[in-house]
Amino acid sequence: MAFAHLQRINNEARCRWPQPRVIHINSETSKHYSPRATILHRCDEGTGCCEEDFMVCSVKTKATVELPFFVKAVGSPRASPQMLSLTNHTECECVSLSAVQQTQRRKRSSQCLCPKHFSNFSNALNWHHGTSCRCDCHLNDATCQRLKNGEEGFSMSERRCILYNDCSPPICNYGLYNSHSGRCPRPQQRHL
Repeated sequence: MAFAHLQRINNEARCRWPQPRVIHINSETSKHYSPRATILHRCDEGTGCCEEDFMVCSVKTKATVELPFFVKAVGSPRASPQMLSLTNHTECECVSLSAVQQTQRRKRSSQCLCPKHFSNFSNALNWHHGTSCRCDCHLNDATCQRLKNGEEGFSMSERRCILYNDCSPPICNYGLYNSHSGRCPRPQQRHL
């Protein structure tokens, strides 16, 4: 029975083909997308097994797919159809965990990682085209809004994350994020 189970896993659960996953589409602060999520194929640790403990299932090849969504601007009574370009994984492979970690460290400065309380509004929509990250607030997140307005400073861990390019700087309401002070400028600092 154990041998039969081993064969079944080798045949059915091998890291080879991506599996469907529900991927949530990040709404921009000025737009809402419907549906709020779609199904794309992904390669990850839950997709398939690798024979060695030091190997993980990762994407080998990917393709861009165009999917239709309804887009509604905040304050607008109507939604209009729009095609969004999203990334779909097409083939998986086992890679060494250390290679994945090294790749992640090299790419970290260009990845869309946002400070705590901020959300990446470009991830699913624009990031794969090489556009920069857009770390912004959801309208109903009061803590994020205070940080964005310069009413509060960022924690030391978030400041280090931004300083070392592990996180992208946030979008501020009154100018650019100040890495020296670790905060967004306040309204009265705009003209200084």
